[in-house]
Amino acid sequence: GMRVHLDRARCEVAVGVAGHTWNHVLVGRRAAILSCLARHPEGLGASELAREVYGRDGSEVTARSEVHRIRTAIPGLVETRPYRLASGVEVEWAPGAGPDTGNGPDVGTGVHTGA
Repeated sequence: GMRVHLDRARCEVAVGVAGHTWNHVLVGRRAAILSCLARHPEGLGASELAREVYGRDGSEVTARSEVHRIRTAIPGLVETRPYRLASGVEVEWAPGAGPDTGNGPDVGTGVHTGA
């Protein structure tokens, strides 16, 4: 399975296959994209994702490009139409990076079950 640990500016993805675990670390915009998708399990369109991650003038093309790079690097993590974390991905929030406020003190865990 896959587990995503989200901190404010860093995201660590652990991928377990056949008894082996690979860790991928994402930072910057890619970490922000995964954090945003974790906060929106129902999924987001490219324009919504661009606005959430890049601000009011965010480009859909840039958002699509970054999601494509994430999907290429870590197959099975992000689904499309709409963009969302794949069903069954475990999400763990670091202290101070909780899902409700974006930087609140809560620590949460959850499993995406798909929409």
